[in-house]
Amino acid sequence: MDNIDSINMPRSQSPVMLEMRQMAAMAGSGLEFGT
Repeated sequence: MDNIDSINMPRSQSPVMLEMRQMAAMAGSGLEFGT
């Protein structure tokens, strides 16, 4: 799953966003990003 996230989000993005994405994915299915 991490690989998919990495491909979806280039490393150019801020590390904070990546961490938030991983946290959301771990919390559930990304409810925070569903907005």
